[in-house]
Amino acid sequence: MTVTEQRKTKFDAVGIGAMVGFTLLMAINQVAIKFVNDGLQPVFQAGLRSFFAAILITGFVLLTGRRFNLRRAFILPGLFIGFLFAIEFLFLYIALDLTTVSRTTLLFYTMPIWMAVMAHFFIPGESLSPVRWLGLAVAVAGVVIVLGERLFTETADTGLGWLGDLLCLLGAIGWALLALMIRITPFGEANNQTQLVFQLAVSAMILLPASLLFGPLVRDFVLIMGGVVAFQVIVVVCFGFTAWLWIVRHYPATQMASFIFLTPVFGAGLGVFLLGEALNWRLISALVCVSIGIVLINRK
Repeated sequence: MTVTEQRKTKFDAVGIGAMVGFTLLMAINQVAIKFVNDGLQPVFQAGLRSFFAAILITGFVLLTGRRFNLRRAFILPGLFIGFLFAIEFLFLYIALDLTTVSRTTLLFYTMPIWMAVMAHFFIPGESLSPVRWLGLAVAVAGVVIVLGERLFTETADTGLGWLGDLLCLLGAIGWALLALMIRITPFGEANNQTQLVFQLAVSAMILLPASLLFGPLVRDFVLIMGGVVAFQVIVVVCFGFTAWLWIVRHYPATQMASFIFLTPVFGAGLGVFLLGEALNWRLISALVCVSIGIVLINRK
């Protein structure tokens, strides 16, 4: 059965459960990254995660008798996708060094906006209806509320927060373009383990050398941070990203992307309860807008 034949026209219970679990895991991941940033330079941390995850998944594939199906037609689009993967996480990890988890998750997960718009123009059968356009507009309004805080208020801890906001948005666009490339290029025909290991290997080769340009590699590292990095490698990448690739291959991009807006809700809650971040009226208003957007985007 081909990938096209396996694709579903709407989310079923399995798809909904997978997306909710994935978004919660990604919110937890933001907290983990910010915590480890105190001990490891952000770009170095991102490179280590890609490096160890690539080795672990490759070992699992070989030990279980699975196979990679890398073909010549996959190489060029795969290299570009791997580059996008590296840039996406370079921006994300640095952003979490500059701003809060709550803001980062809300802005980075504007990815559904860019993904839905790209799918509208480049993927047949996934055009946006007027109601779904309205849902995206409402969600964007929530993002504008958050960005407006940098423009209309002054706080002592702002610093380079504006740069963190910008990097979050750029990372979101890179993520959306990556997902689109998987859908419309031959690389999307590769199995999940091939796609993931290829992206991890390419990103590790980019991020680890690039980390030398961003200051000392080790900050105030403590042993527990090693355990958190292991969590990122094993649970977030090996399990979570594999689930994400499966979702991308099997469910409609517009509806899939809309569920990702749940991550800012989870991220805001985790930021408040685990990191003591402030939950002001702007963030609450933004989350309300995002929730309304989810409902509108998923209307038939």
